[in-house]
Amino acid sequence: MSLIKGNPTKFFLALALALATPFAASAAGARAPASKWSHLDPKKEVPAVALSKALAWYDANEAKVQNKSYLSVVDFSKHSGRDRFYVINLKSGAVEALHTAHGAGSDPNRDGYADRFSNTPGSGMSSLGAFLTGEMYWDDGENRWSLFIDGKENSNSNARDRWVVVHPATYVRENSSSTGLSLGCPALDPSVADRVMRQIAGKSVFFAWHPEYN
Repeated sequence: MSLIKGNPTKFFLALALALATPFAASAAGARAPASKWSHLDPKKEVPAVALSKALAWYDANEAKVQNKSYLSVVDFSKHSGRDRFYVINLKSGAVEALHTAHGAGSDPNRDGYADRFSNTPGSGMSSLGAFLTGEMYWDDGENRWSLFIDGKENSNSNARDRWVVVHPATYVRENSSSTGLSLGCPALDPSVADRVMRQIAGKSVFFAWHPEYN
């Protein structure tokens, strides 16, 4: 009885607070932690859907990823005259946006937009989905370094056999209003190609996206 001497209202308020505190702490502890990727792309340059799918593939296949410093996303929904090859630094979150080519077979109207995609040898089309970058190699015929990308989905599994690679090409120029067409390769401006290939080589995630991808 002595516990309720004085002001009963204050007592019951204190009791209610004491009972509520553990539940509040428990609820706070149950909240999902901030995403480990929340620092990426602070300027929101990369299409959110494309980045989300690329990171989901990364998380599901992290044991296969050896180069954990960079992730690349290509947005083939954009015109070839726009920056659409995004190199994302997974440590700092910074993004470098570059021009890239798409396959001639993907752009039958020659309007700068990739409309069709294929995994078929000889199609000359770009392929969609998740890749892991491979090794760089010296192309004697073209006198240049190139980078294998190995397709990891049914939509791109023939990439290496098709010789779909990242390589420099004089028909791709930064700040140009359009690019030339490849045989399916995401070719880059020679002024940036060697540096970018060396950054992303060695089993980093490379993700080619278009709304047609599901």
